[in-house]
Amino acid sequence: MMYANPTAAVSYRSDSAAGQEAYALRFTALVLISAIVLQRIGIFSGTSYLSVVGPVGLLLAAYGVMQSGLAISRGRMMIFIALLTWIMIGSAIQAAYPNSFGTATSWMSLVEFIALSSFGLLVFSEPVDERKFFRLVNAIFMALAIAGLVQFVVQFAGVSLFSFKSFVPANMLLEGPFNTVIPIGTSHYMKSNGLFLVEPSVFSQFMALAIIIEILMFRRILFVGAFAAALLSSLSGTGWLMILGFVLTASFSLGIRGLILSFVTAAVGFLAIAALAVFFPPWFQFFLDRTGEFSQIGSSGHFRFVTPWLLANYVLAREPWVALYGLGAGVSEHLAMAPNWAYIINPPVKIALEFGIPGFVLYLLFLLTARRTSTQKALLVPTLVLLLLDGGNSMFPPVLFPALLLIMIADLRPSNAD
Repeated sequence: MMYANPTAAVSYRSDSAAGQEAYALRFTALVLISAIVLQRIGIFSGTSYLSVVGPVGLLLAAYGVMQSGLAISRGRMMIFIALLTWIMIGSAIQAAYPNSFGTATSWMSLVEFIALSSFGLLVFSEPVDERKFFRLVNAIFMALAIAGLVQFVVQFAGVSLFSFKSFVPANMLLEGPFNTVIPIGTSHYMKSNGLFLVEPSVFSQFMALAIIIEILMFRRILFVGAFAAALLSSLSGTGWLMILGFVLTASFSLGIRGLILSFVTAAVGFLAIAALAVFFPPWFQFFLDRTGEFSQIGSSGHFRFVTPWLLANYVLAREPWVALYGLGAGVSEHLAMAPNWAYIINPPVKIALEFGIPGFVLYLLFLLTARRTSTQKALLVPTLVLLLLDGGNSMFPPVLFPALLLIMIADLRPSNAD
């Protein structure tokens, strides 16, 4: 008997539930592996780049729908149409009354936003056993953790595996726009970037997801230890923010069990940091010093987490109507400000400034609309931290696609379900 799926549209042809589950797991593996292995590959020119993971993921999605392994969520489709309608209204107003920052709407940026966000319209045609799904996910993350740890360790023997510049053409390598190779403090040793990933911060984010999944589902000591060691080798704080989000909110989705798992996760984090303090005191001090970056102008923490809100204040103070229908797609990244100053923009600020606060509310509703198991509910907050606060991941498919897969696309059934 088919398991009812109220969020999915009727597939184009009928396949067995077992066959659809097998396809969903293959799709999961292909999305995660391509997002990891191909993360630094794309087309790079000047300040613009296109990750090859975007087209690969969208082709996998189209094939999946045609093969009936994937379907379209009716609820998310309605919200997506409402979001696009609001964007078009704002674009029409912008065309009639241009903004005062001297930057016009980028239609290419709008097409990219629509194409990448449409990945979230997908849903498995048949629910997949959640233990099978998360076992596969963490097997892939374990391979990534091992790669990152090997990369980190062999540098002590004089082997550097941190950059692809020696064998990937410059115009196909996405290391330029990112901080791929970062020294640890003033030492000549480097933070691990997971061998394949664009930054140590992305490595830390994937390892944080792996730790949370492992503690929620399997609690294998060897796996938790390996993921924690890999997280430490990145010496990046963004993954720790995701873990903090999980610790603070798990009890709301899992009750007493969530409270216990939050305590276990906090204990794992404490032990990992304690090990860093005991065995690598200078690096522990470097890690500790980074907690003060939020107030240090020019630091990575200030640049990533503070400047977006300063930018929002700057724009809204000059043109308050932006809060209603926005500046237009792509405008927030190329503002002509006087005096000009460097900034980075995160998804909440970017979407709110470009499409208005109603546009951001619709986008957030789009992310929240899904049927989730208790495990996925516990993953929701850390994944939203990843998508909305840990960088520009809403437009970076190697991070966006795995995140949407975990909390939206994967329609799972609890392992004890009949």
